[in-house]
Amino acid sequence: MLKKLCIVCGKESHNKYPLCSGCIPRVIDTNRSCRSCGIVTSGFVSMCPACRDRDSLIKGNYSMFSYLGTPKEILKEYKFRNEVSFSIFFGELIAAYIKDNFNDPIICPIPTSFLKRKIKGKYQLDRIVKELKKKDLTIIKLLKKRYSKTQKKLNRDERKVNLLNSFFLNRKVNIKNRDIILLDDVYTTGATIEAGAKIISTYYNSSIFSITLYRD
Repeated sequence: MLKKLCIVCGKESHNKYPLCSGCIPRVIDTNRSCRSCGIVTSGFVSMCPACRDRDSLIKGNYSMFSYLGTPKEILKEYKFRNEVSFSIFFGELIAAYIKDNFNDPIICPIPTSFLKRKIKGKYQLDRIVKELKKKDLTIIKLLKKRYSKTQKKLNRDERKVNLLNSFFLNRKVNIKNRDIILLDDVYTTGATIEAGAKIISTYYNSSIFSITLYRD
C-alpha cells in the first residue's frame, strides 16, 4: 500500500488522507462568524451587516473553512485532482459538527442537474454523503435540479435569476418536523442555499439550516 504524503509539509501522513495531523487546518470558530451566513467576523458581532439587512429562510449556515490557504488546496486536491480520500476528512468534520449541534436531523445534499452530472461524472458531494451515511446520519434527497448556468462567474443578482425555478421537490416524505440541513460545497452569496430552502419550506414546516465545506 502506497504511503500518503501530506500535501502541506510532505511528511508521511498516518491519516486516511494526505494530510498529517500537524497540518490539519482549524475550522471556523462559530463564536467568530456570522450566525446567518457563516462568514468570519471580528467576534464582537454575531451577524454581519449584509445579513442584518436581509431576510433568510435559513436559520443559520455553518461553513467549515474560509476559501483560502491550506483549506483551498485541500479542495483543489479533492475536486480537481481526484484525491477522493479527502471525502473522509470532510465527512468526519461534518458528522462531528452535526452530532454536537443537532438531534437526529435530515441531511439534504444540494443536487446538480442530470446533464451536468452526465458531463462531469461523479459529483463531489456524493462521496462525502457516503461517508456521512457510515456515521448513521439520515440522508434524504429532497431536491432535484434542472440545468442552469454555472454560478461561479455570476454576480449576486444574476445568481438569483439563474436559480429561479431551478430546484423542484424530488419526493414528499414524512420527516416529523425534524430539522433539515442543506449540504453544499461552497457558500458565496447564499443564492443556491436559499433557492433550495424556498422549495423545501413550501412543503415542510421544519427549521432549515445549511452546512457548507467553504465560505467564499
